[in-house]
Amino acid sequence: MLNWLNVLKNMPDMDEDDYERQPAFFQELLDECRISKLTAMEKGREALLQTAKNLLSKGMSAEDVSEVTGLNIDCVRELLSR
Repeated sequence: MLNWLNVLKNMPDMDEDDYERQPAFFQELLDECRISKLTAMEKGREALLQTAKNLLSKGMSAEDVSEVTGLNIDCVRELLSR
């Protein structure tokens, strides 16, 4: 039980060396958490890109869209060229 609690408590601060020291079962758990987090981040980025596209289609400048969304200006300009 202590191993579970230790892994869960320290998961946000673990680096690759910590990961390698864990038994295979805990490595699988950590992998699942990484995948879940990445999926949520990807969904958020897709929503942000769609918002940027919508703002551009309403006539907002690339600079303003970049400022409002936090997207890099080059990324916003790439959306304009699509």
